[in-house]
Order: sequence, then structure tokens, then C-alpha cells
Amino acid sequence: LGSRFANVARYKTFFKGLEDRGHIQTMVVREEVRCPYLYFPLLLQEEATAFVDYMQQQNIAVRRYYTANHTLKYYYNKYRAQDLSFTESIKDRIVSLPLHTVMSDEELTYLFTTVEKYFNK
Repeated sequence: LGSRFANVARYKTFFKGLEDRGHIQTMVVREEVRCPYLYFPLLLQEEATAFVDYMQQQNIAVRRYYTANHTLKYYYNKYRAQDLSFTESIKDRIVSLPLHTVMSDEELTYLFTTVEKYFNK
């Protein structure tokens, strides 16, 4: 488990640079919360399809972070009375990056380099 948190620290360091440049937002975890970091979510400033496609073409298993339930046919009329404006504003921009305990330095470097290339194109 310790390796996962070492990898999380590297993710945070790398993605702070992209956040400072306005490309993304990272998840904020309050200090008193112990987050297991099963995934590393990013909130893009743009709709995520192009990013996901690019990363998958580079053999990096990026995926959509979640499906907003209120958009599914079964739930469509169940949540219409609620204010879902925040969910609407992020549902198409949030992605999940792979994060594993046993990621090698080479895998992390490849991930970071590939992400950097996407935002510098």
C-alpha cells in the first residue's frame, strides 16, 4: 500500500503543473480524510472525449470517471426536480487515470510524458 501513496505523491507533483497552467483540476482531499486513491480523477477544462481517445491510442487505460445516473433512461424522470447543475457541469469533463501500487518509473514517466504531449499539441 505504501507504493500506491508514493505514486500518488508523484501524480500530485506532476499534475500541479498542469493545474497551475489551467488545463485541469485535481481532486481535493481534506487532510482528515484517508483516501485510498483507487483511481486518480482529473477534471479537464474541456469535454473529455479527445483526451480519452488520445490516451487510449497511446495504450494508457484512461476512462470516464462515472456516468451521471440522471442521464440514464431508467433514472431520467426520477431526478428532474433536483438541481443537478454541478453534476451537469463536470459529467463530461472528468476522467480517471490508472493508478497501481506496482507502477514502474518507466510507466509513470510514460504516463506523464503522454499527458504533457496532449496538452502541448
